[in-house]
Amino acid sequence: MPSNDRSKRLQLLKKMPAFAALDHRFFLDEHGKDTRLAGLSRNDRRRLKKEAQRIGNEYSRALKDIGNSGVGYPGDQLLRQLATEYTHRYAVSGIHTQPQNFNYFEPFCEIGFIERSIAPIAGLTPEVDHIFGIVDYFDYVTTPEGTNFDLSQLSALPEGKTYHFTPNGNISDFTFLSDEGREFVVGGFSMIRRGNSLHWYIVGGRNF
Repeated sequence: MPSNDRSKRLQLLKKMPAFAALDHRFFLDEHGKDTRLAGLSRNDRRRLKKEAQRIGNEYSRALKDIGNSGVGYPGDQLLRQLATEYTHRYAVSGIHTQPQNFNYFEPFCEIGFIERSIAPIAGLTPEVDHIFGIVDYFDYVTTPEGTNFDLSQLSALPEGKTYHFTPNGNISDFTFLSDEGREFVVGGFSMIRRGNSLHWYIVGGRNF
């Protein structure tokens, strides 16, 4: 993925002042008080405390909204788990403590701010969910009619929209074998186009 595409998407975070972007736990004294507030007046501290409570409530609401959205299939639920983790880390430890998987799943997120603040949230892009029969799909792609696909057609996908594909029925009805002979199943496939790059992931696992 071209690094400039990712930089453009994360440009919003650069609007945050350095002191707000850092993990606030670095600035706590032995009593748990933020040392950066020591030089502020009592009125300013009260004002900041009130604003912090508002932002905290907004974070709680945002996390609930993320968790309660989606259609409940493996692909879109995985994204919600990740967006919840990313947003939670923004709320408690700044913007520099994201897990490694953020580098891969970030294209599926929309970074924004809580209204009237510089508190970031990892929201989700618009989504489209599809259900398909995996046996019918492989029957089709192995026919002459199914060989007309060209990779260049992916450039026609709307940008910034996530597409989820979930097999219907019991996912163990159709299994795959690895090179080592281990049986595994696929519970979903998701993809999104960002610029001239296509990002995708598969939800699956070994069939025990």
